[in-house]
Amino acid sequence: PHFLTFDNAVNVLLNAAPLALIAGGMTLALIAAEIDLSVGSVVALVGSLAALLSVNFGVPWPLVLLGALAAGGAVGTVNGWFTTRLGMPSFVATLAMLGIARGIALLITRGSPIYGLPDAIAWLGQGDIWIIPVPILLAALILAALHFALTRTRFGLNVYAVGGNPEAARLSGVDVAGVKMAVLVLSAVLASIGGLILAARLNAGSGTVGADLLLDAI
Repeated sequence: PHFLTFDNAVNVLLNAAPLALIAGGMTLALIAAEIDLSVGSVVALVGSLAALLSVNFGVPWPLVLLGALAAGGAVGTVNGWFTTRLGMPSFVATLAMLGIARGIALLITRGSPIYGLPDAIAWLGQGDIWIIPVPILLAALILAALHFALTRTRFGLNVYAVGGNPEAARLSGVDVAGVKMAVLVLSAVLASIGGLILAARLNAGSGTVGADLLLDAI
């Protein structure tokens, strides 16, 4: 009698929202026959960076959000570069990035959580639009857009083609390296959004957050 209630359903979805975004990015990578093992560390890095910039340096919140997302995109770009340009398996490249990003997060936070995010950032994890929490709404909108991209756009078709047979896709004119780069960048960016939501919910950035999300996302 207590589980099937509106409040409990909202609570379950609220806890699942960051993971859903990370899993959405992971889905892209897996469909393209790649994998991104660095997503948990990206969550920690982005949350830690957002807290450091806003709390310790007083950077305006729009720049904090842009900087945090840019950092996540940079991680994805590095993963993609090693995978597509140097021919390194994404398992190896992203496994290395798992340790690098986690190390940077621990370094910039000095191993301790940074508390006290500004209200504008905390709203991402604790705010509501009407009666719907912002994390649930963000996750729903982004996953709907991701579903549309995979099922109704040329990009989505290319992702499936590259994952199914990269050589056939190449002979058909698909930029295989570009598609693989795109999915790894998008995986990192979606993990960054999940990291921002998680940090906003906790009202803190920490280098230890997100480690348990990798296998759940896969």
